[in-house]
Amino acid sequence: MFQVPGIRLSNDNTKALTKSEYQELRRSLSSNQQGGVSETLPEVDRKARELSRKQSITIDATKRGIACRTHSEDIHPIYNKASGEIVYEGKNNNYIVFGRDRPRGVMSGYGGRGEAQCGMIDLVVGRHGIYGDTTNEDGHKIFLDNSPELDTARIFISQKTDIDENFGITTAGTVNSKTRSGILIKADDVRVAARENIKIVTGVDRWNSIGFQPIATGGIHLIAGNDAVNLQPMVLGENLIKCLGDVMDQVTDTQKLSMNLATWAVKMTSFFLAHTHITTAPGSPTPPSIEIATGVASGMLVNDLATTIADSVKNMTNQTIDKVKYLKPAPPMIEFDHILSKYNKTN
Repeated sequence: MFQVPGIRLSNDNTKALTKSEYQELRRSLSSNQQGGVSETLPEVDRKARELSRKQSITIDATKRGIACRTHSEDIHPIYNKASGEIVYEGKNNNYIVFGRDRPRGVMSGYGGRGEAQCGMIDLVVGRHGIYGDTTNEDGHKIFLDNSPELDTARIFISQKTDIDENFGITTAGTVNSKTRSGILIKADDVRVAARENIKIVTGVDRWNSIGFQPIATGGIHLIAGNDAVNLQPMVLGENLIKCLGDVMDQVTDTQKLSMNLATWAVKMTSFFLAHTHITTAPGSPTPPSIEIATGVASGMLVNDLATTIADSVKNMTNQTIDKVKYLKPAPPMIEFDHILSKYNKTN
């Protein structure tokens, strides 16, 4: 496998790419001849490059598709082109179809029904995936329709379509898009990359593609496994912080109440120790309660009350630390486990 060598670029995010840095990068991404191989491949790929050169005129090299040559064993299925479609095809199972809404065969979609205003652009690679072929089991030529399930990767753009139904996307708990313009991107894995920011936005226009004003603002639904049975609303971080802050304040108030009760108990213990009764005869005071005196002397009552007060102080301290750690934005150059994302937001 050919590898692009690592280019040492400046780590300074405020510094623009210099001309010399670009020239170094370009040397690894360019060739002196059309279809050629970069001269700055790392050592690990030099043997592969030399092998490619030696086989440049052999049948085996063409068969193997080295250096992005056409691979003789590639299967390029024949697309079942409708009479009203314009199709641009490559040589490696890749197609761009300009036509009318057609998720499957020529009778599917709004194009198949003969409706107007349903223009379509369909970009497909890997028609019918690993099952794609040019002939059937009897060796007769076949013409393949679209298959949302089998086609390997697709970008489907339609002026009017039933995007969810056509591509088997769940509508449980969400809006079922029908007779609307739609774009579908489908592959084994899909990545959307931006050099700066990405926004997923709804409700940007007053009118939709068929001239209606949406009744409500559309939402953004993230559904794993195409199963929306347990679909639930997202939590708003700042509201959550306010809620958790109020809860922590109430817990702190409870701890303060426990401390007040413990303090009150200490005072009551001292009062009980000093409490006596006057006997009827000869009218002298009685000694303090033996049980209370024994408990105080043994340290049991005092220790329990002291432990209660100490635990309350510790809990209130920990709550204050957690509140600062999780619910308050981190100061510059300090890493906190703040529960809000530094980069991502939702409404």
